[in-house]
Amino acid sequence: MSKTDLLMRCLFSSGRFLALLAALLWLSLPVPAVSAQTDAFASNRPLELNVGVLAYSPPWYDGAFLEETIDYLEWKLPHYRFHVEYLDSEALRLSVSQQRLDLVACGSTFYYTYLSLGLRDIAALVSDTSTGSNRASAAAVVVRKDRTDLRQLKDLRGLRVGTVKGETSPGIYEVLTEIARFDDSPEKFFGEILEEKPLNMRRVLERVASGEIDAGIVRACFLEDLEQAGSLTETARLRVLEHKDSGDALACRHTTRSYPGWVFAASERLPEHVARDISAMLLTKPSNAWGQHWSVLTDYSETSRMLQTLKVGPYAYLRQWTVRRFIEEFWPFIVIAIFSLIGLVVHGAILSKLVQKRTAELEQVYVQRQAAERLARENSEKLDALQRLGAVGQISGIVAHEMKQPLASIQNLAHGALRILEDDEASSEEVVRAVYNIEDEASKAARIVERVRSYSRGQSLRSAIDSRRAIEDIVGQFRSSGKGRFARIETERIDSVQLMMVPIDLELIVINLLTNAAEAAAQVADPEIVVSAIAADDQLSINVSDNGPNISQKDFNELGSSVLRSTKANGLGLGLMIVRTLAKNYIGRVEFERRLTRGLTVRVILPAQTAPHTTPSDALGRSASNSSPNNTKQTEPH
Repeated sequence: MSKTDLLMRCLFSSGRFLALLAALLWLSLPVPAVSAQTDAFASNRPLELNVGVLAYSPPWYDGAFLEETIDYLEWKLPHYRFHVEYLDSEALRLSVSQQRLDLVACGSTFYYTYLSLGLRDIAALVSDTSTGSNRASAAAVVVRKDRTDLRQLKDLRGLRVGTVKGETSPGIYEVLTEIARFDDSPEKFFGEILEEKPLNMRRVLERVASGEIDAGIVRACFLEDLEQAGSLTETARLRVLEHKDSGDALACRHTTRSYPGWVFAASERLPEHVARDISAMLLTKPSNAWGQHWSVLTDYSETSRMLQTLKVGPYAYLRQWTVRRFIEEFWPFIVIAIFSLIGLVVHGAILSKLVQKRTAELEQVYVQRQAAERLARENSEKLDALQRLGAVGQISGIVAHEMKQPLASIQNLAHGALRILEDDEASSEEVVRAVYNIEDEASKAARIVERVRSYSRGQSLRSAIDSRRAIEDIVGQFRSSGKGRFARIETERIDSVQLMMVPIDLELIVINLLTNAAEAAAQVADPEIVVSAIAADDQLSINVSDNGPNISQKDFNELGSSVLRSTKANGLGLGLMIVRTLAKNYIGRVEFERRLTRGLTVRVILPAQTAPHTTPSDALGRSASNSSPNNTKQTEPH
């Protein structure tokens, strides 16, 4: 053996050893898990896919298109094998939740209700009766043609209706949503809802046609499907209530608005590449002879509003009230209520303050009114007392004047008798004592008379009085007394001079003048009294005018007499007598003057210590210029 052959044999032996070693190492590595899909690809076997289809009552031509679609997918995708199972809504929900299905074909309402189970739509069916997938389903309410009393959904209130158990949409859901437009409790609208066995929608129509029930709820296009299948027995006697057969996206008769149609959805267990393959095949599948094809559904808003209105599916929580939901549902009203409550509280506080303020004002007014009434009573009583005092003074003056001479005569006679008895020694002591007693009693009577006269004068001394202040105070007292309440009392010019008088005498003068003027002015519709006090030539003229009715010339002439006479029917003339007497006591006088229109002016002129500067337009000047043949002035001398 040559060296070359020996080298080649050694290398070959070493290579086999390394290969054997590499094989052993590869076999010792862990084997990765192989999925069913990978295993299917590795073994070239078709991938098994479970398809759940929501079953609906026949005849159902969209269901036939689903079978056609499955056959198309098996033809175009031979590496997939589809196992189709028709299930009712509850069974389909359970299968999806247990992840036993890869694909689901169902209505949009079922799909939207169970989005939380992981379904995702990959295509949407466009029926031959619709223009698109977004508005491809609805419900129809069927009644007998001879029921002329049933024209609107509102006419079914309290009646018996039928529907198919498990086929809630399109069906009863859509109808209840329409009723919710005009009734707050749609679930209580019908008198009774009778449910037929699943997949038996034709029985609903039979019961309507026989009159067993008033109306039936079926899916839209079911009547057209029956007619297409040749079943015209029931449909010939039936009609769709408020049917919409034109001008809508759905081309068959229906009662409710239209909603999204059927969808083809993938579950969470379906691989992404499989979902892509199936979606691509569905969307590229040509339309069949009737125009049915697959598209994409983009608008679930109507479905969402329907479920929210009925509070079912994802909105079932709306049937249970919580604090959070209550706030979210009624937050505008809560805000309005809070602001209203705050407004009421503020309004109440303001109103309470205003009431307190108004109450305090009323209490103050009440106190002031009571004070004014009390002052009026006091002034009235004071005026009455002053008048009585004046009357007592005048009467006592008269009595004292008349009694003074007889008493003086009695005293003189008694004194003379005592002189005679003193010269006569034969006079009896008893006679002398009797005469002394007579003289003593006469003196006593004179002293009593003098005391009465002093009482009538009020035991007051003369003092300096400011005319303006005193007269204004007296007029104010007369106003508040209420005696002249029916007349408008005005003061014009009131000059300020010093009067040396007893204050009560000035008050008696002015009060009596005002009282007489008020009684005279009360006889006319617009009673008015004007008071003025004008100083001129060391004299003060106190003028009180009224607009009462004119008196006769005879009564006017008698005003200046010294007798107790009055121009009033029931008067005594005592007031003018008091004024006249008091004026004479102060070397004054009283004058009477007719006014130019009507009424009378009484003027009392009293001496004054000092007189301020006066203008030519004083009252005396005005009264002199107003004289006329019937405007005679009566003046009493000093």
